[in-house]
Amino acid sequence: MILIVLILITLLLMFVVSSCIVASRVDEEIKASVQNNEINRNIIENSYYMIKLFFDDGKEVTNLKLQNLMYFVEAYYMDSHLEETHLYDLNWTAWNYGVVVSELYQKYKRFGNFPIRISEEEKTIGESLSEVNKKCIEKIYSIFGELSVFELEVLTHLESSPWRVIYNLNKQKSKYDFEDINNKSLIPKKETAIWFKNNFGEVIDNKVDTIEPDKEED
Repeated sequence: MILIVLILITLLLMFVVSSCIVASRVDEEIKASVQNNEINRNIIENSYYMIKLFFDDGKEVTNLKLQNLMYFVEAYYMDSHLEETHLYDLNWTAWNYGVVVSELYQKYKRFGNFPIRISEEEKTIGESLSEVNKKCIEKIYSIFGELSVFELEVLTHLESSPWRVIYNLNKQKSKYDFEDINNKSLIPKKETAIWFKNNFGEVIDNKVDTIEPDKEED
């Protein structure tokens, strides 16, 4: 009888241990899934959803305007997720007319100053982003989407902005080499997040209703 009880206890312990191992593996798989898939760090795929929002509202967006909006999306994401140092895996550079990610610019370069068009497949890719990605994009769209390209440039060109600081330091010798980590035209992402919070935090937090940028000279 005692032997049977010992066998049953042993089997029960083996079952519990096995269940814990399985549960632990599931937890790790979930964590890995979140880390690898929950946040989409591809700026091109993120841009599809931003463009889709404009399309769904019967509006249009150009390459230059899109650059500014996606810049704000990353800044807002970093401000909302303080443990994060970036959203996109690519860098921003201070070009003459504003903040630019080379790959994003090249993707839509063929449209020039005309409205961007994307395929149904690209819209689907955008729609498949995680809720975290989409909420960040929707927030920026709802606040800044109505601003013109010029108004967005005024904001990113404010005297204290990361673009202004880097552009003034480097405007005579910008090389736009996005693969060079020593490229002095790269805009620091941490400084962007701090600047964004300081200038637009109250709007994001709904403490004020609108943004009315002052017109500054370049």
